[in-house]
Amino acid sequence: MEVQDLNATVVMPEQEAPEKEEGDWLSLYPGNTVVRNATVSFQAQGKKNDLRIKELLFVHKPDDIRVSLSGAFNNMPLSLKSNMKQPGNLMKISGRLARLDVSAEGTVDVQDSQALPKLDLQVRLRAPDLVMVAGKKLGKASVTGPVSLQARLHGENTWQLSGLEFSSNGSHLKVRGKGEIRDLFALDGMNISWTAESDDLAAVLQSAGVLNDAAFLKGKVTASARLTKDAKRFSLSDLEANLDRKGVQMKASGSVEDLQKRTGVNLGFSLKASSLESLGIKGIRTEAPVRMTGILKDGSGAGALAMQMEMNGDHWEMQAHADVVPGDTNKSSAWEASLKADDLSVLGRMLALKMNPVKPVHASLQIRRQGERLQLKDIDLVAGKSDLRGDLNILLDSDASKSRTSGKLRSRLLDLNAMFPQSQPEELKVLKNVEIESVVKSEAMEKQPRVFSSRSLPVDWIKKVVLQMQLEIGVFRGLIMEVHDVQTPVSISDGKLRMSDFRASLGGRPLKGKLQIDVARPSPAYELQLAVEDMDLALAFPGVQVAKGQSQMLVDLDVTGQGRSIAEIVASMNGEILLGLKNYPVGSGLPEELGESVIETINPEPQQKSVLECGALYFSVKDGVATTPRGLAAVFKRATWLGQGELNLKTEKIWLSFKPLPRRGFGIRKLGLAGLIMLGGNLSSPAILIDPKGAIGSSLSYMAAVSTGGASLLLEGLLNKARANQDVCAEIITGRVLLPDPPKTENTQQSILDD
Repeated sequence: MEVQDLNATVVMPEQEAPEKEEGDWLSLYPGNTVVRNATVSFQAQGKKNDLRIKELLFVHKPDDIRVSLSGAFNNMPLSLKSNMKQPGNLMKISGRLARLDVSAEGTVDVQDSQALPKLDLQVRLRAPDLVMVAGKKLGKASVTGPVSLQARLHGENTWQLSGLEFSSNGSHLKVRGKGEIRDLFALDGMNISWTAESDDLAAVLQSAGVLNDAAFLKGKVTASARLTKDAKRFSLSDLEANLDRKGVQMKASGSVEDLQKRTGVNLGFSLKASSLESLGIKGIRTEAPVRMTGILKDGSGAGALAMQMEMNGDHWEMQAHADVVPGDTNKSSAWEASLKADDLSVLGRMLALKMNPVKPVHASLQIRRQGERLQLKDIDLVAGKSDLRGDLNILLDSDASKSRTSGKLRSRLLDLNAMFPQSQPEELKVLKNVEIESVVKSEAMEKQPRVFSSRSLPVDWIKKVVLQMQLEIGVFRGLIMEVHDVQTPVSISDGKLRMSDFRASLGGRPLKGKLQIDVARPSPAYELQLAVEDMDLALAFPGVQVAKGQSQMLVDLDVTGQGRSIAEIVASMNGEILLGLKNYPVGSGLPEELGESVIETINPEPQQKSVLECGALYFSVKDGVATTPRGLAAVFKRATWLGQGELNLKTEKIWLSFKPLPRRGFGIRKLGLAGLIMLGGNLSSPAILIDPKGAIGSSLSYMAAVSTGGASLLLEGLLNKARANQDVCAEIITGRVLLPDPPKTENTQQSILDD
């Protein structure tokens, strides 16, 4: 110890000062002395230490020396009193440093003013908790509890502690220590054995600010280790730790050669848990116990740690390797991880999703961090024939909502149809010659399940993300469609997700569109546009059994909606939906769902393979109600079906009505066609009504009432052969309605039926 600076005001009376109360005066020489406003600086362990003396009082009597000190040591409040009796240099000391109470009793022999005195003291230290040491919080009082230390402080020139015993008794943590320190100032020759026990280590770590979420450490934890220090370093050896609680058992053992530099690390650990949820990992379920083994050892850089870990469950395994510098975000760190599973259904069960047993399944990626930059490199996900690869760059911010992500993801094939079970459509019920009222008012209709879910959509994460990314997918399969060459920028900022320039190929034709989701509003808003013309039905919908190049389809979609669930979104929908179909062979897939009796009814040539020359449907949607102001059309070689209707997305009720018009000189009855067909009921289970009662002849007005609120095409006198031979599909698609022939009388309509 070297005194570097001493500034003080010293008061030394010429004659002995009058007797004062105990501790008021101190005499360096015969008499009494006061030292005020002194600063003493000295080096210890390469660190500068400051002792600031507010007032140092000496009282010197022939057989008694008393000292009273007030001030601060390294900015911690310090108060101290001592009393040394002669002969024998017997000393008693009591005082407080910050919140630490100090007491000592023994002998002190000052032989040289330039050297440390010779000591032999029994020292006791007590504190209410570990919240001390320059204001740093090392734990809450309720967690760490009262702290006590006792030891023998002795030596000449070099002070040492022997017989050291330490204890801390908190509500969640109990610590014991025994050992010695041969050089107190250099902390050299330290050899202390520690034991610790906690019934809630998570609370201890949270109070110390080490981990904010460590719920899986709530069980009973026991640990022991030996802390040593020589002239160069602190070391930890003989480390043993055990955690045992319901569903989790963990063991760790090893050593650390240099605690300060984090070198010479060799810590092995093993863990067994009943599930990932028991470890505090939410949203992932495992059907069997999880086993984890790993090791921490020296990493690639100074202070870096390398971790190798393997986690195994039934039918899956994960491996990870990390090279990091704990607590230092300016240093480079790297992670690598890989996952394998027997098949995709295993991961589906873990995520509470129904997924098909697609195999093989594996995933891997590299994570690198340099300061505030985080890179996700070489992302490689494979499930069966599907894949997803790419790189992402993240600029981190303490405010997660301001962290920015950019990058590119690409896939040769993303087949959701193969990954997820496809629901089979319910077979439409076919009802002949029934009263419409009996269907509309039936109790069974009211009890049907709803199609559109009222469960909230998980979109709030959009508020917390800033993203600029390019997405490329070679082939996307989903919702019975197959889309090729998907290319779209994806951006997220200010609570809005945008795909502003979506481009792809559907059925061999260009598909364009855009999507926006705005969650910055109290009720999230959605905008969707999609358009494609003359796509090849066989290429776009591989499940439909038509020849390549035989059938074409048009789709034009422009809708908006808002809400927190699909049910709310469609109930508030506004916009337009246009569908067109050409040259579709009847009985080639989808019409079979209507049942043979319906096909035979609507097909003018049941003994031959007939073709739907064209079909067109236009919905105008306002506040969740879709109407058909341009009508509906299905044109066959010898008959045209015209209709209209309404789809209420709020109530999930649908009513579409169709009437046949003969073509090329054929009458309806000669063709054997039904007079009227209706599709009605709930979307979840609609029914086909053939020639319903109350809807022919004088009851046509009722059919219009259950269809649209406007004038019915059927009631405008458009039910005639001339109309049947016009290009009604083009009228619906373009919105340009051809001038109809003059309205026909009821007798004329009857003649059409009889013709």
